[in-house]
Amino acid sequence: MKINNLIEQVAELENAIFSDAWSAKMLEDTFKYDYNHLIVINDCGDILIDPVQEESLCETINPVQSVQEESLDQKTIAGYIIYSDIDGVDLERIAVRENMRNKGFAAKLMNALINTLDENGRIILEVRAGNTPAIKLYERFDFKMISCRKGYYTNPVEDAWIMEKVIRSVEC
Repeated sequence: MKINNLIEQVAELENAIFSDAWSAKMLEDTFKYDYNHLIVINDCGDILIDPVQEESLCETINPVQSVQEESLDQKTIAGYIIYSDIDGVDLERIAVRENMRNKGFAAKLMNALINTLDENGRIILEVRAGNTPAIKLYERFDFKMISCRKGYYTNPVEDAWIMEKVIRSVEC
């Protein structure tokens, strides 16, 4: 998949879904750092991990069939995850196109994220307290609420739940 096309599709999804959408420029700047990662799923359910990291090999995950990167060029991005892995994993963004929801795309993205993690002991995320579908998804993956940030979100003002999934205990 062409990087510019991919960034444009992610930015388009950002604008359609989030009141605090990241622009294409913000996305480009984010992926200049090797600790920021992108996982995308296309409308056929094929997953690409880190397609924007110049030095990475675009790893395709699909238990049913292997999909070549070129075959994804003609597909639409159905959703994505953006995460950073500095000290543990911080799930920054997860989004699925509205017309692709309730088809298992978010679960596939979450599985891909969890399966890529082998050195980090936990995943942290924040979610709007009123985002029941997202909270239910996270709870299905054993995330637990660990704190609340009052009035964290704007447009509209809403609390943020901080949730955590422990992959394995990390000993010092």
